Amino acid sequence: MFLFVSSGHSEVIGSPLIVVMEKQKRKKIVLSMQDKLKALKRLDKGETMQKVTDDYGVGRRTVGDWRKIQSELEKWCSSRVTETNLKDRKTIKKRDYEKTSEALYIWFVQFRDKGVPISGLILKGNALHFQTEFQEGEADFTASTSWQDRWKKRYVSCLFAVRNWLQTLKKWLHSRKNFNLLLRLKN
Repeated sequence: MFLFVSSGHSEVIGSPLIVVMEKQKRKKIVLSMQDKLKALKRLDKGETMQKVTDDYGVGRRTVGDWRKIQSELEKWCSSRVTETNLKDRKTIKKRDYEKTSEALYIWFVQFRDKGVPISGLILKGNALHFQTEFQEGEADFTASTSWQDRWKKRYVSCLFAVRNWLQTLKKWLHSRKNFNLLLRLKN
């Protein structure tokens, strides 16, 4: 006789006795870029793949795939300025309008350094100009407010993070220089 087990109920069908169990699928877990890098560093230090997969709750094949593209992952992550981007981002996906975004960023930095105020309309106009210049993406690109918000989050927040870091570094170097001058004067 056959015993068929499915979703909490069973039926006797014939002979001999065979139990059919449904295999539960593992939940798909997508880690942040930061966690992927940490996992790869642990593997590089000699930790076993089984330990890493157990700690992060991912499959061996997933970690193996990360290993295959490790240099690409590291390159991608090193080009991101803030750690926040690495915590939020989970994939290396090319953005739509990549060239447009990069050109707009270069333009933005040049005009910002000159002290020129840049409104949303000016930003939109230049984004549209660069998009037609590069003939990138869809022809009906509008540089919408939501597109601008995402662009600012990616580029402008990084710019300010770098500038803040540079200002802090300058202050520290200046104070260090003054400290060294004081030491020289004392001696």
